[in-house]
Amino acid sequence: MCEVSWAISHTRNTYLGANFWRLSGRIGKKKAILAIARKSLVAAHILLSHNVSYTELGADYRRRVDAERYERKLLQRVKALGYDVIRRIESTQAPAV
Repeated sequence: MCEVSWAISHTRNTYLGANFWRLSGRIGKKKAILAIARKSLVAAHILLSHNVSYTELGADYRRRVDAERYERKLLQRVKALGYDVIRRIESTQAPAV
C-alpha cells in the first residue's frame, strides 16, 4: 500500500497528492506516506461498501472549502515579512450608472 501512496504523491492536481505534500512538510515523508495509505484504504472501503463512484476533489479543495482561514494565513505570512496590510473587499458587481 505504501507503493501506491508513493505513486499518489507524484500525481498533480489531486486531493491525495496535495494532502501528501501538505503533511510531509509537517510530519516527514515516511509518516505522510502512511497517512495517505490509510486515507486511500478508508476511501476504498467506503467506495466499495456503499457502492459509490470516486469523485476527485482536486488539489485546491482545502483552499476552496476554507477560504477564510486561507486568507487569514496569507495575511499572517505577509505581516511576518514586515508589511502592514489593509484588507479591502472589492465588489464583484459592475458600478451602477
